[in-house]
Amino acid sequence: MLKTIKYLVFIGTAVFLLSNRQFRDLVRNYVEIRKLKTLDSKLDAETARLKAEKERLLNTSDDYLERLARKDLNLVRKGELEFRFTPPIAQRAK
Repeated sequence: MLKTIKYLVFIGTAVFLLSNRQFRDLVRNYVEIRKLKTLDSKLDAETARLKAEKERLLNTSDDYLERLARKDLNLVRKGELEFRFTPPIAQRAK
C-alpha cells in the first residue's frame, strides 16, 4: 500500500512538473545556458590561440611572413608570374 502511494505521488509530481509551462521553460533555458557556456569556453580558447599567433607573427622575419602569405593567401609579388598546374587524373580502377 505504501509503495503504491509513493508511486502515485511520484507520477503525480512528474505530470504536474511536465505540464507546467514555467518548469519546461526553466529546463529549456538551463540547457541553452549549458550550450552557451560550452561555446564561450571554446571561443575563449580560440581567442587565446589567435592572440598567441598574432604575437608570434609580429616577432618573425619578413621571409616567414612572405612564405605564409604565398601559401595561405595565394599572393604573388608585383611582376611575378604564377603557374598553376592541374593535378593528374587518377587512373580508373580496373
